[in-house]
Amino acid sequence: MFRFRLFRAKPAPRDPSTALTFEHLRQANLRRSEVGFGQPIDAFDPSDRFLEVLGELGEAANAYKKIVRTKKGGARGNKGATIEELRAKLRLELGDTLVTLDLVCQGLGICLEEAAIDSFNSKSREIGYDGFL
Repeated sequence: MFRFRLFRAKPAPRDPSTALTFEHLRQANLRRSEVGFGQPIDAFDPSDRFLEVLGELGEAANAYKKIVRTKKGGARGNKGATIEELRAKLRLELGDTLVTLDLVCQGLGICLEEAAIDSFNSKSREIGYDGFL
């Protein structure tokens, strides 16, 4: 039986000419929540999701802290990880933060893309910058 997939079963090499969109992230996140985890997007209390975002951001901050320590020569507690390994960890944790933030927005009925555009444009107006999204 053929089933439509919003994403590949295995990650494929990234084509630099195709960019991730907020809409693709939203759809893939929704599908993974419902099919992969077996939970509808609204099955989670928004408070739990907010804490999850903060947890992911905290993990990213911890990875960055280790990068700073390593650069300063104090690699204690990094378990011998290289700067490159720590940057890879930071990159994944920041990605986790974005994915989880999208889940928060979906659960609250907020479009993350529209929120980002509105926020960017609001700050541009506030500071007198003529660049808008």
